[in-house]
Amino acid sequence: MENAQGYILVVTLLIMAILSLIGIAGMNTSIFEMQIAGNQWNAKQTFYHADGGLSIGSEVLEQNFGCATGFTQAVLSGTITINDNILYDNPVQTDAQILAKVNDPVNTYDAAFPIAGGNLPNEKVGYLFFGGQTALLPGGALQMAAGYEGKGKSAAQGGVAKVFEVYSQYLGSKNSESILALGWRHLVGTEGSCIY
Repeated sequence: MENAQGYILVVTLLIMAILSLIGIAGMNTSIFEMQIAGNQWNAKQTFYHADGGLSIGSEVLEQNFGCATGFTQAVLSGTITINDNILYDNPVQTDAQILAKVNDPVNTYDAAFPIAGGNLPNEKVGYLFFGGQTALLPGGALQMAAGYEGKGKSAAQGGVAKVFEVYSQYLGSKNSESILALGWRHLVGTEGSCIY
């Protein structure tokens, strides 16, 4: 009988050790899953902030087209910082040139939101980069002229547009980063009045 009681004690200790190991493994898995969920949430937040930056960038372009001399950083302080006074005369033409600027955003951005500059690890900041050119739209050159001459090739559309690439880069917490691009076309002659 005494030997049997010692056997029960050993089996009980083994079962408790196994249950403890299962509990520790479950805790480690839960902690790991929480970290994954936190990183995924942070990546989504960074993406959506960069996506919002594209909306800001397109609005900055449209507002800037309405002001023939551009607008200055002082006018938009508190919401967005403009690095160049006249964005639509931006000399950057190609995606490769814009992406080269994206690699050093603090010194090369065209606009920043909501705050500019700084490299603090907890500072969340978005940068905007613009590049574009003036282009004739289909039907805006020879076809339109031929229509005026009565040769039957008229295209009522056409005209001239400023075609832009807007890049939005957002630097979020935990070294997260999101870069999104948007093609933007502004028809020349559809500018609103300057409100700045």
